[in-house]
Amino acid sequence: SGERMSWLRPSFTGAVLACFSYLTCVAYARVIFDRLSTSDREDFLKLGININLIACVVVGACVAAMSEYKHGIALPDITPTLFLAEIASIVADRARPEQVVSTLLFTTALCTVCTAALFILLGWLQWARFVRFVPASVLAGFFAAVGWKTF
Repeated sequence: SGERMSWLRPSFTGAVLACFSYLTCVAYARVIFDRLSTSDREDFLKLGININLIACVVVGACVAAMSEYKHGIALPDITPTLFLAEIASIVADRARPEQVVSTLLFTTALCTVCTAALFILLGWLQWARFVRFVPASVLAGFFAAVGWKTF
């Protein structure tokens, strides 16, 4: 009975996280592309959802395969979504819809590569230990700002 149940908890957790990931991918794509006032908005929304889902699967697989922490979970984050939504609204006022999508794709790719390079460098130089010296009030302020921007 114990062996039979050993797969149940991880499977249930994986299913719940997959549903949550899907919902966040859809919601985040809506946050980004709902600001576009164009007839192509639904097509862009579908593209945004697909890109979010692909990125979620790729990043999740990389974290699962490469992380030393066995219980790490990689899920989409609201913070970059808010920045992309701002970029989309600024570019949408000045450009054609196709340019908005290409600008967002390039911006996302560039930010992803820069963030990955920074994290690899932090790990290689073993500078992650310095994070513990960041005061709790600074972290609380950062999270409060993200919460404020979200709502």
